[in-house]
Amino acid sequence: MKIAYKNIILRKIEPEDASFLAAMTREKNIQHFTGLARSYSEEECRKIIGGFLEDSNRLPLIIVDNTSHEAVGDITLLDVDQQNSAALVRIALSRADFYGKGYARNAMEALLNYAFSEGGINRVELEVYPFNDRAIQLYRKLGFVEEGRKRQAYRDVEGVFHDVIVMSFLAADWKSVTN
Repeated sequence: MKIAYKNIILRKIEPEDASFLAAMTREKNIQHFTGLARSYSEEECRKIIGGFLEDSNRLPLIIVDNTSHEAVGDITLLDVDQQNSAALVRIALSRADFYGKGYARNAMEALLNYAFSEGGINRVELEVYPFNDRAIQLYRKLGFVEEGRKRQAYRDVEGVFHDVIVMSFLAADWKSVTN
């Protein structure tokens, strides 16, 4: 599966992406903004990818710059619930120097379009930490609506508790934004 959109291509994750994902897990920004407690080796990432590829309720994709063909991040539609036409989304760019270049916005738009137009999804939900201002701003610009907070639901590596913001986007909202 490949989705080309503006400056990015979304492609299905492959076992060969293990070294890329392992490098991502070593990035302090990734650990901070995603809540990742530790880094993972290439072998661990290869096993994780194998599990992802066997999970029919998950669509793990690599975000690729369509000019340089460099992998710049990953985005996943997960916990796909066919009964309720709902799914979660998570996204991460691999390095801070990729921020502000439209990769996250374009990847999210491409995945939302796929989910609502072809994936039979009615609701996409995400969770974000309140200190991730850049992500929250992007999600609001895209049209995600804040539904609430899980109070002190995340404990960081220093032992500090943080709220988790829950946001969602509905297929009807997508239709009004794209028309």
